[in-house]
Amino acid sequence: MKKMVVITGILCCIVLIGAFYASNQKGKYLLAQNMKGSISTELSDRVQEECLAVAGVYKDIYLEFQKKPSDIIQADTLISDEAVGEIVRKIGKEGITVSDTAGRCSLENSEVFYSFWENVQKGETTSVTIYRIRPNGGFYRYEFYMDHTGKYLLSASVNLDLEGSPDVYEMKITPLSEWKFTEKENFIFRDDYAVWASGNGYRMIRIKPVDEICLAYQKKYVEPINYGGNNLMISNWSETDYSELSFNDLFENFYQLKEGKRLEKDQLPIDSSNENRYITADLFETLMNS
Repeated sequence: MKKMVVITGILCCIVLIGAFYASNQKGKYLLAQNMKGSISTELSDRVQEECLAVAGVYKDIYLEFQKKPSDIIQADTLISDEAVGEIVRKIGKEGITVSDTAGRCSLENSEVFYSFWENVQKGETTSVTIYRIRPNGGFYRYEFYMDHTGKYLLSASVNLDLEGSPDVYEMKITPLSEWKFTEKENFIFRDDYAVWASGNGYRMIRIKPVDEICLAYQKKYVEPINYGGNNLMISNWSETDYSELSFNDLFENFYQLKEGKRLEKDQLPIDSSNENRYITADLFETLMNS
């Protein structure tokens, strides 16, 4: 019998980063490179003020959207893709550069980014701020900047409660090891301090308007599995040779695709010898062969 141990754990990672904005004046967010320094109160207050202002732009329509529980984070709620798009467009009308985290929406007011990248190519001190709306109706505020010491990302995370009240619950500055603007007009950047979270630290923002045909393929073939916790989208495989794939990692994704619901740990038997839950060979092989 094949066994797959189901492990439930909490990964708590506080990465303290910062360089350019470090100050002796300690602020609310003490996040600095190599565990030194802090984000100044002045900077912290400015970013928080801007975040609260953006949240206020769409609070009224956020309250109108229907929300459903997340099947990933129990305390979280989600809004529809259409609702996220409406929020993006609402914020964009205020002249703010904004898109979504899923890459389904075009970047509103993208000319600001093009100006930023032109300055980067000239080696000039420069910055750009981009807001990214999340599936729960909150957002990330990304401020990319470059000076003579390097390139950095000042990020802030914001959630809205069911009454539409925003909470800026995280703020940090991280040095970026690389960034590039591709021929297909995607801005790719790498945060070495976030390798535990997403794809070796690489993240991407679409700058060019989304091609609707490509977006349809993305929704149909990529998003049901996506990139997290599996190697399906980043391995070289074919119908005749899929030896590079890790099917153990893909099991839960495939189960949700077939059954239309997530696999719950209570559905699985317990191994009395070690008290771990496991997936039976019959269930595993039936799913993988279907």
